[in-house]
Amino acid sequence: AAATGVPDTAPAQPDSAPALPAELAQPYVLAVGALEPRKLPGVLVEAHSLARSRGLRAGLVFAGDGPLRGDLERSHATVFGHVPDEVLEALYEGALALACVSRDEGFGFTPVEALTRGTPVVVADLPVFEETLGDGALRVPSRNANALADALLHLEREPELRERLVAAGREAVADLSWERAARETRAILAEAAA
Repeated sequence: AAATGVPDTAPAQPDSAPALPAELAQPYVLAVGALEPRKLPGVLVEAHSLARSRGLRAGLVFAGDGPLRGDLERSHATVFGHVPDEVLEALYEGALALACVSRDEGFGFTPVEALTRGTPVVVADLPVFEETLGDGALRVPSRNANALADALLHLEREPELRERLVAAGREAVADLSWERAARETRAILAEAAA
């Protein structure tokens, strides 16, 4: 999943199913990508803890690596590090929601990937997510663990909300493609050169 910042670390095993720990049989909130300060994984851990104290059943899973990995491993979260594509697919499939609460993002591939796989998303209220996800995501103020905790509880308790977000998100990301990006970039460059 090089597009998500989570590269493969092992060759795919075609005759074996992805091995996920048994504790992931329950729903979980998933975060995918670099475990670094700008991604604010500590805010997600704090929000998850608040939501658990209010009745959230879902666990918390990180797929990615980076300088904050050790801190996250000492929290109540499950930290996988880099995962092969088939494990990432299984993680998306089993997730209650994907959380991407970065303080800044250039594009935000993981919410798009999650929505195309039918996984609802909760994101920081960054302009990039408004542009790419439209009404297909719950947006919360960046660094606001309380608002994020509330969003996680809504996602777990309201199946119709999850369904609405996924439907709106799939519609919003349907036109996103590398071909479109190349075509629009070429048009902008041609206009600038004229």
